[in-house]
Amino acid sequence: MIVKSSFFNNTTGTTSSNLNYIGRTGAFEGGRGMIFDREGNILQKDDLTELKQDIRHAQMERRIIFSPADPEYSKEDIGILIREILEHYQVQFDKNFDYVFALHDHNERLHAHVLAWGDRENLQMDKDDLSALRELAHGIEVEMEKSNEFSMGAYEKNDFPELDSKDFSIGDD
Repeated sequence: MIVKSSFFNNTTGTTSSNLNYIGRTGAFEGGRGMIFDREGNILQKDDLTELKQDIRHAQMERRIIFSPADPEYSKEDIGILIREILEHYQVQFDKNFDYVFALHDHNERLHAHVLAWGDRENLQMDKDDLSALRELAHGIEVEMEKSNEFSMGAYEKNDFPELDSKDFSIGDD
């Protein structure tokens, strides 16, 4: 998982610029990138106008790019992955911020651009914080891959020989 980040102290023009950047034309399947909220819902034009007002009142904005190691993830899987990473990060590191994200495929590798906003203390990241976010993202991605492989039947019983020798019976036989 590749994770990159940049931040902006909130000024009049940054909100529109950052939202325009993540939803820019040509970013996804040759068209405008759809912007999703933290529940994974696609935001409509009216939602974006209201969102800009909310972001303008925040102290800080942060852009984060997540590029999963597996280039075969579906749009849905990446959306789930991004939300899992950000929600776990906030809980694990006692942070509180809002965010939206857009999927981009302009460089032949599906990735996500996140725009987060909130109080400065919740969005400031030093090298250690960014490393912790990368480590968390990698761990969640690995777990998601394992889960996907199990659900798709990629594993056979013989892939886990240590389970054959265990007695999983319940009771007093």
